Amino acid sequence: MRRHILPATAALALLLVGATTGCSSAPQLDRTDCGPALSEGSLSNSVKVEGKAGSVPKVTVPKGVSIDDSQRTIASHTGDSTSVARDGALLSINMQAIDAETGQTVHQSQRMGTENPSEFVLLKKGSGIPALTDGLRCTAPGDRVVVAMEPKESAQLLEQSGAKPGGSVVFIVDVLAVRNTGNVASPGTLPSGFPAVTNLDSGRPGIVLPPQAAPKSTKTATRIEGDGLRVTADNNVIAQVLTVDWDGQEQNNTWTTGPVGLGNEAQMSQSGVTFRKELTGLRVGSQVVIMEPQASGKATVSVVDILAAG
Repeated sequence: MRRHILPATAALALLLVGATTGCSSAPQLDRTDCGPALSEGSLSNSVKVEGKAGSVPKVTVPKGVSIDDSQRTIASHTGDSTSVARDGALLSINMQAIDAETGQTVHQSQRMGTENPSEFVLLKKGSGIPALTDGLRCTAPGDRVVVAMEPKESAQLLEQSGAKPGGSVVFIVDVLAVRNTGNVASPGTLPSGFPAVTNLDSGRPGIVLPPQAAPKSTKTATRIEGDGLRVTADNNVIAQVLTVDWDGQEQNNTWTTGPVGLGNEAQMSQSGVTFRKELTGLRVGSQVVIMEPQASGKATVSVVDILAAG
């Protein structure tokens, strides 16, 4: 079974957001054409965070600062990326969540302090925990972000972690990668014998099958070359997938349901993702076409957009 990537949710283990301090010596990135959903405020601006994205943060949350509305502050920005997260983007992050009343950490990503993401968040309007998705909107790779979540919205997370509700949760998030899922790069030419792939609305692909016999072995071709990190065998891969059988019947289309987790190579028997090995060695951001021979059913063709890996 494939794991769906959820928008930011109340489950502690799935929280995907971060927080940073209110020092504002961050290099300026042009975000003028992206309107953030949250503004800076008294709590998000007064959280002190030492260190930049990718390092272990030393965080001091001030006592006695109460808020009525959630806030966010971009504490620092490193790197030269200009990819700003918009609605529908998939972000690769590490994060730490802190109970503002006690200063205790209630959740921390396994790889916090590294540039290898532990978690992913899909910015989808109107779903998940609004403060988390709103707090990451208009961020960019290299940002360390402080999101201060108002007490009412913080209550469920605090209860799940065994803490007393009533105060705010402060998130420190390192934004490691941003993939705006509607973007379509210029495709290359596929080898002879592969189906034609077209771009439909909002970057969704369409498949035109060739007038020939079904494949007898697995074949893979890259249609769009990505520029992200290379996928390793033990990476969990997040992707968009369109699969049709050799009669042209649609078997799977995540462009209508949302990105899915394809797991790593060791999880293939459990996940049922028979083409996972074909993604190893490719770069995040790539789009590949995979033809698989008939197994228990008909031969299939899959178009896979690799959105993230970690």
